[in-house]
Amino acid sequence: MKRHMPRISMWMLSGLIALLVTVLTSQSAVAQDGNCIDDATGIINVCAADDVWLSYLRNAEDLTCMPGEPVTLNLEARLLATSLERYDIGLFLALDGGAADTGSCQHYHLPPPLASGGTCSVSGDGCRKDADCPAGELCVGGYNPESGIGPFYDAEPEDAPDECGDLEPGVDTHYFLAPVVVPCIDSDGDGFLDIGTAVSWDDQRDSTCESVDDARPNAPETCRYWTMDVTNVRVHPSRSQVQKIAQPEQLLEPGGWVTFTFAVENIAPITITLEGLVDSVYGPLEQAGGDCALPQTISPAGAYTCTIQVEVIGEQGVHENTVSAWGTDWYKDPISVTARAQVLIVGEPPEPVEEPPEIVEEPPESGLGMPAAVITGGMAIAGSALLLAGALLRRKTT
Repeated sequence: MKRHMPRISMWMLSGLIALLVTVLTSQSAVAQDGNCIDDATGIINVCAADDVWLSYLRNAEDLTCMPGEPVTLNLEARLLATSLERYDIGLFLALDGGAADTGSCQHYHLPPPLASGGTCSVSGDGCRKDADCPAGELCVGGYNPESGIGPFYDAEPEDAPDECGDLEPGVDTHYFLAPVVVPCIDSDGDGFLDIGTAVSWDDQRDSTCESVDDARPNAPETCRYWTMDVTNVRVHPSRSQVQKIAQPEQLLEPGGWVTFTFAVENIAPITITLEGLVDSVYGPLEQAGGDCALPQTISPAGAYTCTIQVEVIGEQGVHENTVSAWGTDWYKDPISVTARAQVLIVGEPPEPVEEPPEIVEEPPESGLGMPAAVITGGMAIAGSALLLAGALLRRKTT
């Protein structure tokens, strides 16, 4: 499933920290937060069986993307049941750069039209698909596993309400997926965009699947996870680093002041020019009241750092904002990167803890009713002077 990317000669600024995700939907796909495979079933699935394989993902056109940026994909998937029929096939694609177990996913099924079989156009023999007929004949009324749009295989024609496609064993089934927007991430370093996926199926014929919501595993083991290469979407290699740091990271209540530090490091062997730094909340950083100034020329192994101080307000919880940086490299090729930071507003400040009062033991008194020499500091000097005066007085009267 993996491919190796030819060497790319351009050095590009990139980052893998922030992910900006947009979700699109269609009739045969549902996308929302908390719609991955564990979210859909309400249990933790094992997803290690090999009954069904997601053979590949390929985009409609060749693309190259910068790490971290959102990229729109029109994908073709290829599914294969390895040995036995499998029913009510579901497919989950992670939209947030992670795995397809929990989080934000696009959920697909093999939608109508469905077909269970027909007859060969000349011989009249029974068939399920064109490949079952003699050469040159078509399977009239059969399913089409190569079209990408159906009709998909219906292994349960007796279940009329069932509207979820199935897989015939040993037959590659192609499916053109509804468009998705995913972050440009190469998680295994092979140069191609990676997407976390999960394929699910039902291993029983007696389940009715009426919509994409029903296309999920009928047991924790009837599914499989993959991190898939999109074999014709290349990711520029990372050649720099960016950081966004919040200090402090936690506030007891809204209205506290936070210092955000932004650092862009050039780890490429060529000079880059930083032309833009824009925060998702505070706007252009050179106008945010800090010490950020643009443009900046950053030499190889060099870095540019600036800070702003802002008041963080809002409701209790996590407040996250993202900085986007862009510019050009020495070859005038565009560069871009994103980074994010979080500040947690705890809510009401904790009740102050009252410390017990300090107990000071009174020192013993001297014979003159004054503190003895154990008194410290200036009082010890005063007590000594009074004792000396008393002694002189007694000497004078004797």
